[in-house]
Amino acid sequence: MFLAGPDGHRYAATDGPAYQLMGTAETLPFNLGVLLVAVLLMAAFASFFTVAGWRGSGAGPVARVHQVGLLAGLSALAWFLWQWNLLGPF
Repeated sequence: MFLAGPDGHRYAATDGPAYQLMGTAETLPFNLGVLLVAVLLMAAFASFFTVAGWRGSGAGPVARVHQVGLLAGLSALAWFLWQWNLLGPF
């Protein structure tokens, strides 16, 4: 549970009588911003290398659908691992 203190900072309520000040790197907006930047960078790299691999390689429609399916599957797996906190603490 997170509570706002009188100084405007957000504190994590513990099971004891004390509150703990959350650092900037532990706040939700900061972590969502880092996640968004990471996802956008990975999507840009995946898109670039997918298009670069398709050009001039003679890849047919089946290979292209397969590549897009793999990218979608990896995206879904990454979301699942992040959602269930299986990637470790960040």
